[in-house]
Amino acid sequence: MANYSTIEKKELERLLCAYDVGQVFDYHELKGGLANSSFKINSDQGSYILTICDEKNFDEVRSMVNLLNLLKEKKFPTTRIVKTRKGHDIVEYKKKPVLLKKYIDGRVADDLSTGMLLQLGQAVFTLHEIPVPRNLCENFAFGLESFEDVINADLDHPFPQWLKEKKGYLQYHISEDLPRGLAHGDIFYDNMLYVGGRLKAIIDFEEACHYYKVFDLGMCALGCCVENGHISLDKVRAFVKGYEQGRELETEERVQLRLFIEYAAVSTAYWRFRQYNIVYPGKEMANHYIEIQRIADHIHAVPEDEFKTSVFGTPCLES
Repeated sequence: MANYSTIEKKELERLLCAYDVGQVFDYHELKGGLANSSFKINSDQGSYILTICDEKNFDEVRSMVNLLNLLKEKKFPTTRIVKTRKGHDIVEYKKKPVLLKKYIDGRVADDLSTGMLLQLGQAVFTLHEIPVPRNLCENFAFGLESFEDVINADLDHPFPQWLKEKKGYLQYHISEDLPRGLAHGDIFYDNMLYVGGRLKAIIDFEEACHYYKVFDLGMCALGCCVENGHISLDKVRAFVKGYEQGRELETEERVQLRLFIEYAAVSTAYWRFRQYNIVYPGKEMANHYIEIQRIADHIHAVPEDEFKTSVFGTPCLES
């Protein structure tokens, strides 16, 4: 397993001295993070999340902070960074970037209703309308371009060959001239917060990039529309319906949505395999990729006409 950061109370208090957050009376580690160490801070002035970025360097974190500040300016519902007394967004702990964020009151819902999915679609459209900030990465961090480090790994395992075949298939079929924009890149259900069935915020923009808009839709389908180990086309239809209230997908985007759900699943399976079999090998999480790998194979096997009719109402012909 990954060796994520821990922090003692005295060290935490030292870090927090840089901020105007009042008297801290409680803190505890938040479980579930796969790339960061996060702690909830309770003080007499409110609640905050302190995040130690274990797998991002300062330049990468600075790019994300610039994006979050832009989203604040555009009033997009997401994380708000707390600046230090000296006006800095980032501090340092053991040579790692550290952020302090305002705590957002809300709950994670792992089974989204039709109404929740409609709201999510509307929010993703709103995100895609925000101008892409300068210097944002032009490729998805765990996309096709990154697969070679697993494909070429000297492993006695069937996964690298599966990944090689998927990469070839995806590269051959993806249309490069699809619309691009500001993509979140990782909209899974646990990166959204709801209050009373209303979407409160979309969080965790660590993998944001200037990328295909339909990739975000594919990742949302993977992260929010799975039932019993398979993609629910009814849920995908609700999400897409919400999105298309703002912008109707181009014909080629409709044609390629199923492909991009598969792409999202392949890239997620790649990340999980790499993370827990190469970077941080260990028996506990070594098979964490298998569920997503199966979803990739299952959506690949769904007939095109069935997918298009279920999601869009009528089959759409390839352009």
